[in-house]
Amino acid sequence: MNRYACVHSLYTQGSYVSFPVLVEASIRRGLPNFRITGLGHSNSRETAERIQNAIRSSGIHLPYLNLSVNLLPADIKKKGAYLDLSIAVSLLLALGEPVSPNSMISKLNCKTTIYLGELSLSGEIRSVQGIHHLLHKASQNGFQTAVIPREQYLSVKCFHESNLGNKLGIKLEAISHLKELLMETFPVPPVGGGSSIRSVRPECDLDILRLNPKILRAMVFSAAGWHSLLLVGPPGTGKSTIARNMISLLPPPSPREAGEILSDIARERSINQDKENMISIQRPVRIPHHSVTRRAMVGGGIPISSGEVTKAHNGILVLDELGEFSRETLQALREPLQEKTVQISRGEQSVQLPARFLLCATTNPCPCGDLANRYVRCFCTDLSLKNYAGKFMGALRDRIDIEVWVDKQDELREDMDLEKIFRNIDRVYEMQKQRFRNTSIQFNGDVSAKDLLKTLPLGDEGAKNTWEKLNNQSDISYRSLAGIRRLGRTAADLNGHDQILSEDLLEAASFRYFHSIW
Repeated sequence: MNRYACVHSLYTQGSYVSFPVLVEASIRRGLPNFRITGLGHSNSRETAERIQNAIRSSGIHLPYLNLSVNLLPADIKKKGAYLDLSIAVSLLLALGEPVSPNSMISKLNCKTTIYLGELSLSGEIRSVQGIHHLLHKASQNGFQTAVIPREQYLSVKCFHESNLGNKLGIKLEAISHLKELLMETFPVPPVGGGSSIRSVRPECDLDILRLNPKILRAMVFSAAGWHSLLLVGPPGTGKSTIARNMISLLPPPSPREAGEILSDIARERSINQDKENMISIQRPVRIPHHSVTRRAMVGGGIPISSGEVTKAHNGILVLDELGEFSRETLQALREPLQEKTVQISRGEQSVQLPARFLLCATTNPCPCGDLANRYVRCFCTDLSLKNYAGKFMGALRDRIDIEVWVDKQDELREDMDLEKIFRNIDRVYEMQKQRFRNTSIQFNGDVSAKDLLKTLPLGDEGAKNTWEKLNNQSDISYRSLAGIRRLGRTAADLNGHDQILSEDLLEAASFRYFHSIW
C-alpha cells in the first residue's frame, strides 16, 4: 500500500518575496507515525498534532500507517500556520477511499486552487495574518481559486470590489470547518454590503501643543509636499510629539497606496476593521528604537526579509534621537531616501524592495542637549560635538529638505487651527495630482534631481536671480539645492503661485541653516 497526493500552495518571506510550494502527502505501510518535513524543526511536531486532531474531528479516522508530508523546496524552512489547510487537504486526497469523488476537495484542481487557513483541534478554519497579501501573491503565481476562512470572506470581498491596486481575478470560496471540504457543494458565502474600504487620517494629538509659527509652517510643508523633516532642539520641547503626529497631517492614502498597504503582511496595524466590516486604512508609521541594526533598518538576511524602510512604504519613518543611532545605520538610509527603493543581494538572490517613506527625525543639538540653549550652558567638548553631529551631517543631511529649530519660546507660540491646516494640505495635494498626472511622481518631494529643471520651472527674473545666488553659495551642495527647489515648489503651492517665485525660494532656503549651529 502506497498512496500519494500533492497540493500546490505558496510561501512568502515578508511582503515582497514569495515562491511556490508543493505539499506532498504519502501514506504507506510501516511503523505508525506522522511527520512533516520542510517546516521549521520547532513547528513540525505542533503542526502534525494540530492537523491530526482536526482531521479526526471531521469524522475521518487516520489509519495506523506511516504518514509523511513534505513541503518542497525542503531546504528552506517555512513558518506560518496558513499552510495547515493545504497540508490537511493533501492528506485527505492521499487517503482516497474515505473521501467521496463528488466532494469539493476532489472536484477542485489542486494545481490552481490555494487553501489558506489555520486549523484548530476541532477542525475549525481560523483566520490567518496577511490574507490580502497572500491572495495578491497567489494571483501573481497563477492560482484561480482560493479557499479561505469564512470569517475573513467579507473583508477579502471588499478588497476585490474596491478595485484597490489591481483586480485579483481569483474565485473565492469560504469555509468555517474542514468537513465542509468533504461536502458536494460549498456552503453559501456570507452576505455583506458592497465595498466598505475607506482611507482615513489617524486622530491628531498636536492640538495639545502651542507651536511656533515657523515650526507649524515646516510641518505643513513636510506633509503637503512629502519633504523629509529634521527637528532639532533641547530636550522637552515637544520634538518627539511633533514627529509622531506628523502621520495625522499627511493626506489619506490614494486608492493605489491603499491597495499596497492592504496587501502588505507587515503592516497589519495600519488596517482596522469594525463590527460592520468597514475597513479603515491609514498610512503606516514605523518608530524603530535607536539600537536598531542596519539589517533591521533596510532589510537583508538569508532568506531576504524587508526592513523598517520598506515597512514604512507609503507612510512615515520616525527616527527619534537621530544622534543616538549608529553611523552605519544612518548612512544606509541614503539610497532609499533618494531612490525610493532598496536593492538587496544575498548570494544568488537579488530583490528590489519599495521604500517610499517620509522621514521625520528628531535630535538634540549635542550629547547633553543644551547647545544653543539660551537658558542652560552646554558643557560638551568640541570632539564629542563633532562625533555626535558627524553621524548625520554630510550626505544624509543633504537628503533632508527641512531643518527646523524647536525651542521653548512660549511668547511666539500660537494655537493650531487643524481644520484649516488639513484644507491647505489637501488643496496642495490635489494640485500635485494634476501637475504629475501623466508621470509616476505623486508629490513635489518625489521629483528627482535630473527632472528638476524641466518639472519645476522658475517664474520671473527675480526667481532666476535668487536661484543663481543660491548656486554660488559654497556651503550648499547640489543635493541641498535640489531640496530647496522642491521645497520652493511646495511653498509656491501653499502661497497660491502658479510658478516658483523669489520669495518661495527664499522661504525654502530659510529651512537650511544648521551649519551655523554645528
